[in-house]
Amino acid sequence: MAYFLEAWSSINSKNTSIVLPPKRVFISHGRKDDWRKIQEYLERILEVPTLELAQEADRGRTIFQKLLNESDNCSYAVVVMTGDDLTKDEQVRARENVIHEIGYFQGKYGPDRVCLLHEDGVNIPSNIHGLVYIPFPKDGIEAALGGLTRELKHL
Repeated sequence: MAYFLEAWSSINSKNTSIVLPPKRVFISHGRKDDWRKIQEYLERILEVPTLELAQEADRGRTIFQKLLNESDNCSYAVVVMTGDDLTKDEQVRARENVIHEIGYFQGKYGPDRVCLLHEDGVNIPSNIHGLVYIPFPKDGIEAALGGLTRELKHL
């Protein structure tokens, strides 16, 4: 017992503390403005602070450096997959940065802290088939708000 108390005292004397992860939600998106409705809903209705990369100062960083730095200020990501690109064989797909950020955020925060909002008709890459997502109709992202609220409740 004395050893335990001595060890505990030693740990506490070094001014160690547990730092809780930030509560901001990172919003990843393509070209369409649908993400703005998500940001407004999160901030005004659910009162959850958000971070959208283009709204943050560049400070001389590359986009990837900025993503790495700013994602440290969040603990959850909402990825909005809208049909912004058309392939040669006429498939509608999300921007490449959006697909990249799905994997990045799943690795950084864990799969249970990434919510995918998927526009109907947008191709889902084979490497993320099987992931659960919240569908919404083209130009109707409001249909995903209930599902998004349900996902965020566990935070």
